[in-house]
Amino acid sequence: MAQRTGLAPRIAVRTPAAALQAELGDLAAMLIEARRLAASHALAYESVIDALSAVADAIPRPLVLLKGAALHAAGWVALGCRHVGDLDALIDPAGADDFLAGLEAAGFQPSDGPRNEHHLPPLAAPGWGVVDLHDGLRGVCDATGRWLDASGALATGEPLEVRPGCWVPARKLVAAHVLAHGLEQHAWSPDPYPLLRTVADLLDLLPGPDDWSAAMPELAAWLRDTISGAELAAARDLCLALRDGRPPDTLAADPGRLLAHLVAYSLDDAYRAGLRGRHRRHRLGQAIRRGTLVRYAGRKLSDWWRRATR
Repeated sequence: MAQRTGLAPRIAVRTPAAALQAELGDLAAMLIEARRLAASHALAYESVIDALSAVADAIPRPLVLLKGAALHAAGWVALGCRHVGDLDALIDPAGADDFLAGLEAAGFQPSDGPRNEHHLPPLAAPGWGVVDLHDGLRGVCDATGRWLDASGALATGEPLEVRPGCWVPARKLVAAHVLAHGLEQHAWSPDPYPLLRTVADLLDLLPGPDDWSAAMPELAAWLRDTISGAELAAARDLCLALRDGRPPDTLAADPGRLLAHLVAYSLDDAYRAGLRGRHRRHRLGQAIRRGTLVRYAGRKLSDWWRRATR
């Protein structure tokens, strides 16, 4: 359960090894190993961030770290507490070709996958893993309803420059993207993404009631086209309840249903399989609302053709 929910490294970081051994016996080794692997992976991508920073500084155009990369680079999570799969970063659309050219010259290998509505084709980083360059912060909108790009993300206030040309945006904006990524992009997708990681990240970004109170107006504005007010309030109430150690059966209806969904998503294969139709309807409705139906259909046809002719 700890592995499938993505919580194994966080449990190991937050619990002394002696306590793990006393309470779990041989199972403690699995959690400690998960922590070690998460830490080694986070340290390994430091060189990838250096390479991204060098390209951003040379162009020069801003590069904004997202999700796990942002949490680690800003020091908002302890080393080894969070596994990082891909390294996600945000750029301005006008600089996309310059970034791709610079990264290819630095040894990054572009994939043959299609460019989608919010990021470029993934790039393989030498000796590490995959880098996803986003040209829009999916689900997080500016005042005009457009997804934020790198310049828009930095304009929200309090960015932190962690390398030359390489930034982490304001803490509350990282939280907004974590919410959009977990509760919109992956909420109905049967991909193997552990949704409880969303809650764990939010607990690190907005640890207390005062943090949520200060962030809620901007979270609601940025996510107004993505997450309803009731969903946002449920996420807040769930995080604060878990922070205080309140048992699940004491939760109000909305945060209780949200927790049940997050757990079933990771642990119940039949539940996940049942999400496929819901996911397709959700993505189709989103494309219609955003006026991107033709591009959405084109990507699906392109993906089908590549699989059929492989």
